[in-house]
Amino acid sequence: MNRTSQFNTAINALNQISQAAHELAQLMSDLAWEGVEDHAGMSGTRPEVAAANGAAPKPAPEQQTAPVVEDPPGYVPIEEVRAVLAELSRAGLTAQIKGLIESFGASRLSEVAEHDLGALLEAARGLKSDGPK
Repeated sequence: MNRTSQFNTAINALNQISQAAHELAQLMSDLAWEGVEDHAGMSGTRPEVAAANGAAPKPAPEQQTAPVVEDPPGYVPIEEVRAVLAELSRAGLTAQIKGLIESFGASRLSEVAEHDLGALLEAARGLKSDGPK
């Protein structure tokens, strides 16, 4: 096999790999968007759309201009609640935390309604000031 044929074989293989990678990216994008209800006020990270094969890549997220959406008044991020509950759990209040979460109709923190997180956080801070029961 001459050198040009070897290059052509390698180029063909790279083109096939590129096509397969694009199809995989498209499939992952489709799966990520499946079931996502997207609207302007939605917080959090949205799935990216796969670029067209051969298209220039999208700018990095920090370079994209997106409207700044502020959290609604009284909003408490679940991470903040999780941090306080973890601290209380380390202090030996795990049973009280479980009861508190259950009082909001959930069996775990991730099941607590977003609008109830502020109240849960305040109640948890009350456990901290009351001490172990």
